[in-house]
Amino acid sequence: MQEITNKDLLEVEQLYCKSIAQNPDGFIQRLDLLPNIKDFILTTKKQGGNFFSLRLEEEIIGMCGLIKKDDLVVELCKFHIKDIYQGRGFGGKMLDFVQEYAKIKGYKKLILHVSKSQERAITLYKKYLFKITSEEICEVILQETIYTYPTLFMEKIL
Repeated sequence: MQEITNKDLLEVEQLYCKSIAQNPDGFIQRLDLLPNIKDFILTTKKQGGNFFSLRLEEEIIGMCGLIKKDDLVVELCKFHIKDIYQGRGFGGKMLDFVQEYAKIKGYKKLILHVSKSQERAITLYKKYLFKITSEEICEVILQETIYTYPTLFMEKIL
């Protein structure tokens, strides 16, 4: 795992867009309505967060970010692995890395939210001892359209 740099942004954007498209029941599919992932990464990093990529040889096959919520809590976000590499242990490697990174940085709790349609991700989070703290129907209003998503909120004490 390594920090995402400016030269990685195009490849990361391609991974993100393909990953979103492969989960039609997940969060908003119309990427034109969302903040650009490249801008999101750069803004998050400016605000003290981090973004990482997982490479297999020269190819980025996974990505994730950590958003600082306060001095003790950090949120895992944008956790994506190329579909052809899912189920092969790479998600676990990414979780191991970000948990250790968060501990080193002094965080005590790692939180996340995931749409209920992402069953493989939920299974992975549970395997890594994340506990469901709540379940909500999240509403997002974009261009006067309301989108709803059954969502799990999870956390792990580090």
